[in-house]
Amino acid sequence: MEPDNVKTLTSYAIALIELGKFEESCKFFEKSFKVRR
Repeated sequence: MEPDNVKTLTSYAIALIELGKFEESCKFFEKSFKVRR
């Protein structure tokens, strides 16, 4: 995956946190961390 996708996943996760959806955001962060490794 491209770094842009990591930024997209991270921004999605941040948006979900701001909406109070912590469980969903954790899934996005897990995906973004797996992409980085």
